[in-house]
Amino acid sequence: MIAQKNKVMLIFSGIGILITIGIQALHRMHLMNWSQAGMDGYSGALYIGLMIPILLFASTLAMYRYNNEHKSIPWLITVMLTTIRSN
Repeated sequence: MIAQKNKVMLIFSGIGILITIGIQALHRMHLMNWSQAGMDGYSGALYIGLMIPILLFASTLAMYRYNNEHKSIPWLITVMLTTIRSN
């Protein structure tokens, strides 16, 4: 049962990351309230903020494939969803 819960939460997390990447791409292509000069200052921070959930997702997915009932998986998913929310 825990393995199924972990699988469902990994799917939801993957969808959340895809939505985050889509929103980031839209905001980079169509600068809503920013000029290009204003956006350049935040570019590095935005890339780092985008890479943290992706790295957490990759490590959680690797851990899930190794042992799908590992105790750390729910905690990593929680941290990943928190970092997605903060982007």
